[in-house]
Amino acid sequence: MSNALMCEVVVGPERPAEYWWPLLFGALRRAGFAFDDPWSPPGWGTFLDVTPEADPDDVQQRGSFRSLWDALMRRHGEHVLATFWSGAPDPFAVEANLDDAGERGGRAIYLTLPLESLVDEREHPQPGQENVHRLRRWLDAVEALHALCEPHPVTLWWQKQGWLVGTIGARFAADHPDAPPRDAAGSAPLRIVCRTLAHGAELCILDPFPVRMSGRFIWLSL
Repeated sequence: MSNALMCEVVVGPERPAEYWWPLLFGALRRAGFAFDDPWSPPGWGTFLDVTPEADPDDVQQRGSFRSLWDALMRRHGEHVLATFWSGAPDPFAVEANLDDAGERGGRAIYLTLPLESLVDEREHPQPGQENVHRLRRWLDAVEALHALCEPHPVTLWWQKQGWLVGTIGARFAADHPDAPPRDAAGSAPLRIVCRTLAHGAELCILDPFPVRMSGRFIWLSL
């Protein structure tokens, strides 16, 4: 299993998946992310066809925003994972997709920070400071998404470990059964820090916060 920092919002079944994509685009744009790939022609980006029947050699697509939208319409808003980029000088990627929420009902909206979007000391002279900056940018997008999806709560977790590391609009405590073990940060005690966001909801995250770097977790204050 690959690793990533996940954001999930489970919304009701009343609206089709296609309804949520423009809101997701708006949240990403508000946080400064765009579909344009920095290494592609202007207006072009990448997305994945993640349907079970997709040809493994034809999964990644590169094209215009219209080609992404056409794919979303063909797939009824699901089974497509789109990449969005922060701006210069050090662009990094986040990924967005929708899926069936299974037994919980409705649909799950995901806004993912891939492990590859975090840096280590081989890639940046101050990796801790740069990763805090990237996490804050990702959280800006998460906040904008929640503002458009209220009252549905947000959960944040590390995919491979299954660690719950934050919530918006839901209760979260350091002794939650899915939180990291109390000794995961060594001698640093784990606590929950909450703050009220601009749209009135409460963001609660672990402090220090686990950041995967150089094959291990570094615990940083956001």
